Amino acid sequence: MKRNTTFAVTHFSAPRKIYRLVYSTLMFLMIISSSALTNAQSKDRDNPTQLTAREISGVVGDNVGETYYYSFVAGPGDLSITLTVEPVKKPFNTCAVIFELFNEDGRSIGSGYAFASNGDTRQRVERINFSRKQKVLLKIKLPVNEFETSSGKYQLQLDGPVNLSNAVSATNKSDGGDSGLDLSDLSVYDNNGGAKAQRQSASLKLEGTQFEGRVIALPGNSLLHTYYIFEKQGKVVCRFTKITFAQTTLEYKYNVVTERYEYVTGFVPGSALPFRPDEIGTYMQTGNRVRLQFSDRRLDATVKDNGLEGMVTFKESNKKEPWVVAKTPEE
Repeated sequence: MKRNTTFAVTHFSAPRKIYRLVYSTLMFLMIISSSALTNAQSKDRDNPTQLTAREISGVVGDNVGETYYYSFVAGPGDLSITLTVEPVKKPFNTCAVIFELFNEDGRSIGSGYAFASNGDTRQRVERINFSRKQKVLLKIKLPVNEFETSSGKYQLQLDGPVNLSNAVSATNKSDGGDSGLDLSDLSVYDNNGGAKAQRQSASLKLEGTQFEGRVIALPGNSLLHTYYIFEKQGKVVCRFTKITFAQTTLEYKYNVVTERYEYVTGFVPGSALPFRPDEIGTYMQTGNRVRLQFSDRRLDATVKDNGLEGMVTFKESNKKEPWVVAKTPEE
């Protein structure tokens, strides 16, 4: 009996060790694969990731607030873009993803937004017609939700005339066309109080341009957009716009004709309304360096690519935070 007991323990303990070793190895490989996939996502609109598949999958978590860029060739014909989001099932958690497509001239030709909460899966489909074959830029943004946590996963599927083998990097026109700024040779700001590399550049003109800051997901299928509009005589306007997407509704109402309760579908149109009054400030520009002054904060930045990047200092607390805005496409 003693030998049998010893034999039984030895017989089962060995496979368990093997299972643990195999499980650990698989988890390690999954982490490495996930890391490699994340690193392949370009955050530079001038050097987007060239698509090699019709499907883009990703996770939402610590990367909220980031934007990714992809390039491919589309057309002629109808391109269908399907975005699916699925949040992690936990209280007060959401998952939101925005996509936008730009043509060869850097103009926005289509966009979509999917928002889900309480573990529900949501999907949005957009269709874009191309009269000819052309290079396009796809932007995927993970907006910040300051009211609830954001975690989950998303999947974007392309169907229709997509040529992946000829996908090429977009040029400086990829997001906004001719910006009116000479961005060919600029200082690079490192968010730590100075420029990494200072090179000679022509004087930049911000007057008449508009930049977009963080996009924040709000409850109720809405987004909060922050814009910085540079006007004449050193005036800058900070504008907050709440964008609510059109959606269908399903209500349980009493029908007086049939004399019973029935489900009735409805439609709520989208809107873009002021979220709060504009903030008026001033700005000064010296070459590539820009300083913005508002009543409660100061922003020091350097032009980088098609955007401004630097630090914001809150006057009351003297707290500093990174600040990044991107130039919006011209109408």
